Amino acid sequence: MKITKRQLRRIIKEEKKLLKESVADMVDLDDVIVGSSTELASVFGDLMMELFDEDPAMFSGRSTKEEWAEQVDAAVITVGAYIEEGIIKGIERAESMLHDGQFRDLGARGVSYPRRK
Repeated sequence: MKITKRQLRRIIKEEKKLLKESVADMVDLDDVIVGSSTELASVFGDLMMELFDEDPAMFSGRSTKEEWAEQVDAAVITVGAYIEEGIIKGIERAESMLHDGQFRDLGARGVSYPRRK
C-alpha cells in the first residue's frame, strides 16, 4: 500500500504530538519517580546497616562500622538509580502497550501481569 506525501506528513505530525504528550507526562511523574526510588533505596540502606548491628562479628577483619556505612551509602545511590531506571522503563513499556491496544480486552477477562524477563 502506498501513501502520499501529505498522508506521511499527517502521520509524522500525529506521532510528534503523541511523543510530546508522552514526554510532558513523564515530567509530571518525575517527582513521584525520584521520591519513590529514593525512599526504597533508603529502606535498603537501613536494612543493610541493620546487618552490621545484628552481627558485627560477620564483618570482623572486613569492614568497620564506619567503612560499612560508607559502602552502604554508595550502594544506596546505585540502588536508587537502578530503581528509577526500572520504573521509567516500566512506564514507557506499559504506555507503548497501551497505545498499541494491548490492554483493550483486559476489562472483560481481568488484569494479568506480564512476566519479567
